[in-house]
Amino acid sequence: MNKIVFFILLTLSSSLLADAPADAPVEIGGHNLSRLAEELATLQKFIYKRFGGDPAYQEAGANPPEDPSHTLFLEKIQSLKAQVSGVISKMEELQQQILTSKSEAEKRQASFEGKIASLEKTISDTTETVQKSDDQAYQDKLNKMSADELRLHIETSGRILPEKRFEKALHLFVTKFPNDPHIASIYKELVYVTYKKDEYQEAALYAGEFYKKSPKAPEAPEVLLMMAFALEKLGKNKEACTTLTKIKTDYPKTSEDFQERLSMACASLSCLA
Repeated sequence: MNKIVFFILLTLSSSLLADAPADAPVEIGGHNLSRLAEELATLQKFIYKRFGGDPAYQEAGANPPEDPSHTLFLEKIQSLKAQVSGVISKMEELQQQILTSKSEAEKRQASFEGKIASLEKTISDTTETVQKSDDQAYQDKLNKMSADELRLHIETSGRILPEKRFEKALHLFVTKFPNDPHIASIYKELVYVTYKKDEYQEAALYAGEFYKKSPKAPEAPEVLLMMAFALEKLGKNKEACTTLTKIKTDYPKTSEDFQERLSMACASLSCLA
């Protein structure tokens, strides 16, 4: 009898240890303990049934054994059941503590994230305020410049300025000094700036203004080619072809590289033989 019960207990313990992974979470531990309690009850029932003194109760498994040595095993089982029950209770308390700790941690995290968001907004607002103040100071500086000063500023500092400020200086020049003899070069810069930003309508308009002001400038064929590209982007292929034809007619002595680019543009639009 001793060997049989010992073997059963050993089998139960081995089964539980095999089933639980090394990093099993609290939920799995609680599940295994509950299963152990159930299997201890089954073992008690087995002993009642297998070694009970009254045959009439053997099938029901409700008759305690008569052998005192068997009773000791039952007492051991009862003790184990009590221990398992206690561990289950502790496990439930631990689960509750974990849930409470998790809730508190989530609250602290939410509070921390709120503080971060508030700080980020403060930094953003401060940066925006400083930027606006700086932009206004730059605008005031431009407004005080003469045509020559502004043109010199564009020519010397334009390439190292932030794109937004460079464009602002260009727009101010054409607005404030529309009849300046050097305005064609400003229009040329605006053609490239606006085309780069996919503002094709503006690019075509500025190219047209450039041509009106300086049709014989060395840069005229290049600017008109940009105008044709902008018109093509706007879906105005007929106007683009007209522009390409004008380039070919009015500027026959351009470089080989430019002639090649012109031919490629004509071929892509199928507008010149």
